[in-house]
Amino acid sequence: MNLSPIYDVFNSLPSEHLQISVLSILISLFIVSIHNRLKNNQFSKYFDYLLLVPILIEIIYFIMCMWDGVWSINNSLPFEFSYITSLSASVYFFKRTRFLLSVLYFAGLWSSFAAFLNTNLLGNEPWYLLLKYYGHHGLTLYYGISCYILGFRPNLNDYYNAIKYTLTVIASVGLFNIIFGSNYMFTQSKPGGVNLSQIMPEWPFYLLIIILMGLTFYSLILLIGIKPKINDSNLEN
Repeated sequence: MNLSPIYDVFNSLPSEHLQISVLSILISLFIVSIHNRLKNNQFSKYFDYLLLVPILIEIIYFIMCMWDGVWSINNSLPFEFSYITSLSASVYFFKRTRFLLSVLYFAGLWSSFAAFLNTNLLGNEPWYLLLKYYGHHGLTLYYGISCYILGFRPNLNDYYNAIKYTLTVIASVGLFNIIFGSNYMFTQSKPGGVNLSQIMPEWPFYLLIIILMGLTFYSLILLIGIKPKINDSNLEN
């Protein structure tokens, strides 16, 4: 099996992406470690407000896009998979359900993992787009790990719910793209930037491959996280 094309993609990642990705990961892990130490402390409740940060990021992004006159329905909405997943954390702030926990665990970890190993950024983006990209992905990493350290242990039903969520989001955004001529979640064509889709077959096969990669990742973290069984009902309160 020739792995050189995959190596070439990773070797071509912009240094800026690698540096900011590493910084985002370190910040996320640092916050996770603090949260873990304080999870039984009275101050742990203040970490809940981090669930609202995705909304703040989108507000800043919207204001700056309007300020620069670049807002467009075709590329400025938070309709990428990771952004939708990140914003679901804000929904969890108001409505705590196990379904949303499964979304944050499975989809959150997958979207951050994929975004840091690949990128659709071209290297000339304004600061507020970088904030949106790395902010959301750093947050989804934090949310996914936090679910686990706070007691969430996935089961098969959570796994199936995450798959249903993923396929529903892809189908819904794909329909939106058809109606408005956009390309959110790259359901219509491959993304730009440096990413593995460059060495994949053309549409629709690259999309199917990416979906299968995500579902494989879901299966892996299901096996990793499924034990030991502990009481995680308090996460829904």
